[in-house]
Amino acid sequence: MLNVPVDDCLKNQPADTIPGLMFVAYQCMFALMTLVIVTGSWAEEMTFKAFLIFIILLPILIYYPIAHWIWHSNGFLSEMEVLDFAGGAVIHTTSGVAGLIVTFAISRRKKNKGI
Repeated sequence: MLNVPVDDCLKNQPADTIPGLMFVAYQCMFALMTLVIVTGSWAEEMTFKAFLIFIILLPILIYYPIAHWIWHSNGFLSEMEVLDFAGGAVIHTTSGVAGLIVTFAISRRKKNKGI
């Protein structure tokens, strides 16, 4: 949120006609959609405490860096001319890979417990 104007538009950005705070809220909705999609891959298989830790760490460690790489003009994937208009690369790839990894981890844990 550093240098994001609350009541003014972001200057010299692709979204230079949208107020800064509205653009942040829009991007946060994408991050929330990722959590909803990935949760569907292992619903009711994880403890609530583990779920809370997961939904805090996934956006910070995985989603935000990948979104920056693709959607920011200085991101290295953006500089390689990767285009993602509807969030397919950021949202669906991130949630799909995260869901697959968590599913493997949970199934391995159940196998070790003999469930």
